[in-house]
Amino acid sequence: MEHKKDIALLLAAAIMWGFSFPALKYALSAYDTFPIIAFRFTIASVLLAIPVVLARHRITRREMTLGIAAGVILFYSFATQVYGQITISPATSAFITGLYIVIVPIGGALLGKKMPANKIAFCVLLAVLGLWLLTGASFSLGIGEILTLLSAVGFAAHILLLSRSSECDSNAFTLVQMAVAGALSWIALPFAGGLPRTYPFEPLLAILYLGIFASALAYWFQTIAQKRVAPSSTALIFICEPVFAAISSVFFFQEYLSPLKLIGGGIILFAMYLSQR
Repeated sequence: MEHKKDIALLLAAAIMWGFSFPALKYALSAYDTFPIIAFRFTIASVLLAIPVVLARHRITRREMTLGIAAGVILFYSFATQVYGQITISPATSAFITGLYIVIVPIGGALLGKKMPANKIAFCVLLAVLGLWLLTGASFSLGIGEILTLLSAVGFAAHILLLSRSSECDSNAFTLVQMAVAGALSWIALPFAGGLPRTYPFEPLLAILYLGIFASALAYWFQTIAQKRVAPSSTALIFICEPVFAAISSVFFFQEYLSPLKLIGGGIILFAMYLSQR
């Protein structure tokens, strides 16, 4: 049964992720991709370790196995998303990332060894049309859009994986996935330019937001709620994420949303909604 509390937690997570897109863009003005990801998930891991230690919880084999898999997926998803957002706007990044909501039922059908329903095929076509309009009605995608599309596949896989974590302790599972994503970021750091030489304060505040709210708190909320909320319902709630990203992008970056971009984003939102009905 899907409780109002769980729905509220997922909505709060969607809002925090929505505001993370302009925060990420601001962090990218001073820091490279892997320092941002490494700091983000390290901050989240430290915060999530506190309740696990205080509860003296011993992490189980299932929590460790699923947590490692989720952490690897998160590392891949955020690495491609952050690299992608270097060349595209926060709102465009959010709408393209949001296509994972259409990908979730496709992945669910494939895992069940069934062909996706005709409605899902129609939603995919709608999403492709929306993406075409969102990127300027061009027949070619830039590297930023391609990387962000690849990240959407990863976020869809993450939602499907979390549906198997109902028997896991929420704190422990979230801690493991954050720690794994952070560790992989630190391993990749020396091969991608290393640590920054200076640490501008205001972009650092953006990274703190990403670590505390958009990682530790949001993923903890998602892990708790998805024990009782189906992946398809979760994806439906997360439709709000690109909406809040667009609003915050206009507010913080004065991003101009052209009529073509608004129509494309609206079609993508409709495809997301229809895919979950």
